Amino acid sequence: MTSIYLVNVGANTKHQGKARSPILEDGRWHFVSFPTAPDEPSQPYPETIRPYLRSKDINTTHADPCWDDHTYGDDCANPRATALRTVKQGDMLLFWGLLWRHRGGDWHGFTGERGWYLLGVLRVQEIAGPGQSVQQVSQPNQERVRRSPFHREWQ
Repeated sequence: MTSIYLVNVGANTKHQGKARSPILEDGRWHFVSFPTAPDEPSQPYPETIRPYLRSKDINTTHADPCWDDHTYGDDCANPRATALRTVKQGDMLLFWGLLWRHRGGDWHGFTGERGWYLLGVLRVQEIAGPGQSVQQVSQPNQERVRRSPFHREWQ
């Protein structure tokens, strides 16, 4: 039987003073992942996301899930991710996050109106974890794993 897991992703209320995912006036939205400390596994924010960051000093993020590669990683030792320890192949991850109304421009375009939205879903095809090398992942998924933000933590 397929199980469905709800996964909160992106900048949320904890990060509202630093980063926000906008809903634009035309209905499109941008996913803004949460900011990270420089010593945490991270990557630079894309230039297209920088208008939705409060400060130019916020540079790094843990960009997960990776919507383009259809990958997601999490630290299941973290209490908020404990339920993910039981995920199996074929299960579904349903991602939800906080989106803010935005009227354009930079950080000052946020209206203050916000809501929780379903952002996407992934069906689990393969599970890779700590102690595994990229070569232990199936051949079709190896390149996707190499691009994953969590790859550096478990290779």
